[in-house]
Amino acid sequence: MSVVVTAAVVVLVFIYLRMNRQARLRWLQQIDLPGLWREQVKTGQAEASELRLLGGIASGEYRLLEGGEEQRGQWQFRGDELVLSPRQGDTRALTLRLFKPGEISLQDASGNAQLFHKQTDNVVSLQPPSKDA
Repeated sequence: MSVVVTAAVVVLVFIYLRMNRQARLRWLQQIDLPGLWREQVKTGQAEASELRLLGGIASGEYRLLEGGEEQRGQWQFRGDELVLSPRQGDTRALTLRLFKPGEISLQDASGNAQLFHKQTDNVVSLQPPSKDA
């Protein structure tokens, strides 16, 4: 009897984990992070930041243009945070909020938030998307 209960628990845990993974993949596809994101210009702001995310749906390389300075490194999406790990400097964890497809907010630890809009183009990638999560 205990073998049947143990097997049932293992099957339920497996199903739960699989459903969580599928929900996460759907969420990542809805956010559609890879691409070019431009900050919405605020009143009195000289220039907007630009964030280019390359790679898979949950990680890859990034290039951030902010205040005339360029930063490059690795990005990763974990939970609800976009983690930017520059080649030089400290890692930044930004809380990501999706308002609608193509519009996200990135909030740093001090509470400052930036609103970004995804820039669309007509370039079609010849490489299949990676299946990382």
